Amino acid sequence: MNRLILIGNGFDLAHNLKTSYHHLIIYYLDKVVSELMRTGKFTSPLLKVTTKYGWYRIHEIASGCSNSLEVFRKLRPNNLLTVEMCDLLELTFNSIEQKKWVDLEQLYFSLLVRYSNSSNRKLALIQDLNKQWEELKLNLEEYLISVTEPNTCKTKSELLEQLYEPVKNPYSEMSGWYGKMPNKILFLNFNYTKTLSPYINKLKKEINPRLIHIHGSINDQNNPIVFGFGDEHSDEYLSLLKAGENHAYLKYVKSFYYVLNDSYQSLIEYIDGEAYEVYVMGHSLGLSDRTMLREIFEHENCKSIKLFYHENNDGVDDFLPKAYNLAAHFTNQASMRKKIVPKSLSNRLCEVGKK
Repeated sequence: MNRLILIGNGFDLAHNLKTSYHHLIIYYLDKVVSELMRTGKFTSPLLKVTTKYGWYRIHEIASGCSNSLEVFRKLRPNNLLTVEMCDLLELTFNSIEQKKWVDLEQLYFSLLVRYSNSSNRKLALIQDLNKQWEELKLNLEEYLISVTEPNTCKTKSELLEQLYEPVKNPYSEMSGWYGKMPNKILFLNFNYTKTLSPYINKLKKEINPRLIHIHGSINDQNNPIVFGFGDEHSDEYLSLLKAGENHAYLKYVKSFYYVLNDSYQSLIEYIDGEAYEVYVMGHSLGLSDRTMLREIFEHENCKSIKLFYHENNDGVDDFLPKAYNLAAHFTNQASMRKKIVPKSLSNRLCEVGKK
């Protein structure tokens, strides 16, 4: 029995890295506010901002706020700023704290579909949307370098034990492997960071794990970051594909970037080889990765799927929301129920600094 471990942004967050969409927007608005203080205006594909008030007035308001997002929300309603915000940013602005990367990726796709159905300026709207997405992508890589490169993430022994533990699912087809250690481990890393590296180095003493940065990684020209949408199974996507008289429609569809290196083929070779169980650690299982996730979960060699869940300070966890998302990747719901490990046999994802 092999093990395939999916690593998502929740893994970085569990190591106290500020890698959410909320954190990126604060970083971006820091630059906006700084430029406003200096010149009274800011222009980018994402937004245009001007103010007739000087540095002193903005600084006076900013001094009472905890971050630049709060500054922006305070200045904007009081007409201290004139703001033109693109749909991509406007539609998430009032709920940024609750948004996940998958929400942003799905919003990009929904706007792509909406603009493609527009009777006026269709191509121009899509080209503008792609410029906005590229602006976010560039700032994301810049931000991640600033928050991860100077730091060496601490490993947590309990988390290391979760990564390399015996098979704990005694049911159905898994019973023959119960209590045994995996023969092979492949980490499928959806993050752009190197948080996983020290764990892999420690695991080399026990097993020789493989690592695939399926969406690229920061500071890597040979495997640049892939930032976009990846659901080829929706009717909307098929319509875009058929109407793709211009490649702008497909510029940020993830699957087209998978053919630029052998990462995807290495994954397919792994899952085609032998029976495997899947560990989901920090991945929301949203639709923006459905092309790949469906191939993993519905494969005949996939025997078990274990969801590691996040638990809030008030004791509320996200096991069921993850299970809901998992179901969307199956065409056969009975197969999903057969493969998912019951919550009683699942675990909370260990977090650094939290017992």
